[in-house]
Amino acid sequence: MGGGAIEITIYGDDLDILASESEKISDAVGEIEGVREPQSSMEDMIPELTFRQDYLLLALRGMHPSSVAGEISNAFGNSPATVYREGGDEYDVVVRVPEYMRDSREELDYLPVMGSPAANLGHYTERLISTSIQRTNQQRSVTISCDVSGRSLDKVAAEVERVVEENNTYGLGWNTVER
Repeated sequence: MGGGAIEITIYGDDLDILASESEKISDAVGEIEGVREPQSSMEDMIPELTFRQDYLLLALRGMHPSSVAGEISNAFGNSPATVYREGGDEYDVVVRVPEYMRDSREELDYLPVMGSPAANLGHYTERLISTSIQRTNQQRSVTISCDVSGRSLDKVAAEVERVVEENNTYGLGWNTVER
């Protein structure tokens, strides 16, 4: 990320707010005459699934939430089951569910967890997350960069600052840099 004639850095603690605000601001900046190719560091997003346990159902079944979480984590191979040793070499042995279950949202509902399908113990929520989290001065940040064409950099930069101020609904910290 970077290298545009103008860079806008937006700071905040909540990634969801940073993502929505940076998208809105990037779209608004893209409408400014003379702005070319606005890009956000949050454009590379991937889906993330989170399993939300139903604590009442778990209590009724005598299951502990940490046991359920551990079994789901192990199903994806997040920890070695044992270590295989041969001739002085050690290899982690990872046990996980078949790929078709890991790659299918529908199959995840039937993932066996402590003898029950996962759907009987809670539900999955899905959201998009950034592939990387930038930090500036120990605060999460998003950078929007754009090139300028057909107008002076000073005039476009002044308009960019006005548009950012108008579209900054949550009052996030921000600054601009002209290159």
